[in-house]
Amino acid sequence: MDNEIYTERIIELAESGHIPHKYNRSSNESSAYCGDEQRVYLLVKEGIVVDAGFEGDGCVLSRASSKLLTDYIKGKSIKDVLGLTIEDVESLLGFSVSMARRNCASLGLKAVKSALIKDEQSNTPNREQ
Repeated sequence: MDNEIYTERIIELAESGHIPHKYNRSSNESSAYCGDEQRVYLLVKEGIVVDAGFEGDGCVLSRASSKLLTDYIKGKSIKDVLGLTIEDVESLLGFSVSMARRNCASLGLKAVKSALIKDEQSNTPNREQ
C-alpha cells in the first residue's frame, strides 16, 4: 500500500470520532507512557452495543484505532466485545502495529472493555433520557 494513501486514511479516521446523543456506559483511559487519553461512550441495551463513540487527545494511531473499534462494535454482544484483542484492532487497521505503538492502538479497546465491565451503579452519566 502506498504510504501516502495509508497516512491519509489513518488521519481521516482519526478526525472522525463522535459522541452518541444517548449513552449509558462510558470510560476514560489514559496512557502513562505517551499521555494519550481516550473516552468512550456506549449505549448498551439487552447485552448489545447499540451505539458507540469516542473523544480524546492523543496520537493519530490511538484516535484512528478508537474510531475503527467504536464503529466495529455496534451491534455486537458484550461477550463478543470483551473477547476482542489487540490483534483484532490490528485487523481493523489493516496492518500490524509495532510493539512500541501497541499501547496507542489498544487504548480505545481498554476504554471500551472498562466501560462494559463497570458496575451499573457507578457514577457513569446516563444520557439515555
